Amino acid sequence: MALAGSSKTDLGENQEKIDYPELMQLINENKLKNNRYWDWTGQPNNKISIFLDKLHGKYVSTCVSTLEVKNLLGKLVPYLCKAPCSSLTVDCSSVNLLGEYLDAILVALKDTAVRSLEIKSANLGLMQADLLRTAFSKLKHTKIEELNLYGKDLANNVDSLLSALVDSNVRELNLSFNYLHLVQADLLRTAFSKLKDTKIEKLALCDNKLANNIDPLLSALVGNTTVRELDLSLNDLHLVQADLLRTAFSKLKDTKIEKLILCENGLANNIDPLFSALVDSDVRELNLEMNDLGLVQADLLGTAFSKLKHTKIEKLGLDDNELANNVTVLLPALVDNTAIRHIDLCNNNLDTVELKTLCEAFSSLQHTAVDSLSFRERFRTVGFGSWDLNSMEKLLAKLSGTKIRKVSCYGPEGSGNLVNWFNSNIAYPHDTVYHESGLQRACIRTMMQNNLDLNAARSNIQLEKIINEYESDELGLEIGSIYDEEDTTDEDIGNSDEEDTTDEDIGNSDEEDTTNEDMEIPTKRSKLL
Repeated sequence: MALAGSSKTDLGENQEKIDYPELMQLINENKLKNNRYWDWTGQPNNKISIFLDKLHGKYVSTCVSTLEVKNLLGKLVPYLCKAPCSSLTVDCSSVNLLGEYLDAILVALKDTAVRSLEIKSANLGLMQADLLRTAFSKLKHTKIEELNLYGKDLANNVDSLLSALVDSNVRELNLSFNYLHLVQADLLRTAFSKLKDTKIEKLALCDNKLANNIDPLLSALVGNTTVRELDLSLNDLHLVQADLLRTAFSKLKDTKIEKLILCENGLANNIDPLFSALVDSDVRELNLEMNDLGLVQADLLGTAFSKLKHTKIEKLGLDDNELANNVTVLLPALVDNTAIRHIDLCNNNLDTVELKTLCEAFSSLQHTAVDSLSFRERFRTVGFGSWDLNSMEKLLAKLSGTKIRKVSCYGPEGSGNLVNWFNSNIAYPHDTVYHESGLQRACIRTMMQNNLDLNAARSNIQLEKIINEYESDELGLEIGSIYDEEDTTDEDIGNSDEEDTTDEDIGNSDEEDTTNEDMEIPTKRSKLL
């Protein structure tokens, strides 16, 4: 295991300027290379990993002082984290004097371009509170915006940590799996109330068993004007009594939280009080993936979802809830809802619902504002692949007369033949379609009532706004079929006709200038047929 394990920044440039033999020895020992990598957006994805146990073991065994190790870190970190390095992971496995080393690293990050920091394999709960606060307060002198402290046993030190983040640039904080259920309610409230003095916008608190602490936690966010996204997945919220859960989540109306993630909380019996609590809140995106909603009695489910029309929720994630026949009461419950625009019904066994029954449920969407629908089933199950093409067409035809423009699903063999039919008859029945440089597809509603020619339309500001509003580079129907997918095995990948790309190849890729214009941004969609 190397000291700097996944360098993706230029470590060879200007080596002669480093006048520090021990530092150069470490760099040479670890054979750091000049590697160039790109993520799917076509932007540099430059990461560095430092393994403290290798550094610690090397110098403790030779009786070098802690001060000298810290001085070495003071040179090593800025050198490794030169631009365009943007992400640093520090692995603290088997390291004593953790606080002093972390302090040295955070000090050394002052003049670097690092914006993302992850601390791994560290028990921060064992650090003295003052030492931890002092170390992390150094973040205010860095550019770090994303801090990942997943699984660091921070229960006893969460107050010190959040105090240290005041005046820092941290906007995303991951405190998942930190045993926060062990913190006394009043102490937890006091700690998280300090977030209002930070810049934190995204807060992840997954897997902290917060059932008994959910009220003090949400109480602490009252009046907070910065946090916009809250992830409370895997927190045993099914254990909270209905009235207590309603009281706790009703406090969101006094926050600015717009995105709420509540995956895997077993909320079947608490879905009604939850929706009641979200009335008057600013929540616009709600993720209820894997909450056993298929177990809710049909009439109770319908009553609960009808309350969503009194909320601001625009995007509703219901993936993996085994809804099956319950979708026939869920979708009609959204009638007259003018807020919800997108519904994710993937992996809900909808293919097991009788065609006539499912068609009736889809027809109810005519009386909603929904314009985007996903109902894919996993490839590992047959799903809609067992249907015949005629039945699939009948189901999609029921979306005629709705506001739906985008549908994502799987279908039977030959489903790709439905794409043009769906796009021209359902998604864009009244649109004029033309192609512009930089847009794969531009669709203009029948706003062209004065019969503007296309050349005039290109310079029309109002039409340009509508093109942007329509996210017009996305097709109306995205449909794949298990039968038409090419079977790709590990062996196929290993024997790919494409030449293997080595670090050396990547490092030498500068020979061909690659601009953003030349580089196609890889699609995140599955294969269109």
